[in-house]
Amino acid sequence: MNTDQKFEDALKAYRQAEELLRAMDAYIASGSGGKSSAEDILGRFDLLLQAILLHIALADGKFDASEKEFITRICRRGDILLYLSSQTAGRISLSWNDIERLSFQTAQRLLSLIDSLLKENVCDEFVRPLAECDRLDKDRDEHEMLCTLIAFISARLSGIDGDADTNEQQAFVQSVTELISRRWIYFKEAKSRNPYG
Repeated sequence: MNTDQKFEDALKAYRQAEELLRAMDAYIASGSGGKSSAEDILGRFDLLLQAILLHIALADGKFDASEKEFITRICRRGDILLYLSSQTAGRISLSWNDIERLSFQTAQRLLSLIDSLLKENVCDEFVRPLAECDRLDKDRDEHEMLCTLIAFISARLSGIDGDADTNEQQAFVQSVTELISRRWIYFKEAKSRNPYG
């Protein structure tokens, strides 16, 4: 499968993730009588997805041009490097080309900082309403559905440089667990543990 086909396959999965998130947002809005926040949810999803993909791309110690193009093209609402710059008041301002020149250790420190910022400001705001929707919707498991789509997108990125390895697989599992799954499970089960709220 060539690079363009891998990207097109990933883009289809990305659009399916968008549809899933929009449907979940509509379900939340209909139940609460509130207004839709789909664009906020989708923007947060883009930041989290780019962070996950960046973990995968940097796991083997090199950031290939095809990986850079894939990550920057797949998401339409957010750019993790612009987010990083805004959250650090411009003290850390990197371009995607700068990422290619980082040493492995510096890249890992950068990923750790990005994760910390996302955990502080994005993860819970993204996950909390979706986990609540997932808890209420007994007909399907939205967490599993979303993670499956993220896994598909990630698998297409992993092989795009011609070298999918176990480090990339481990980076995927660890980043999805830390940024999404652990929180999702906590918030989904939180209401069952606390009958008063």
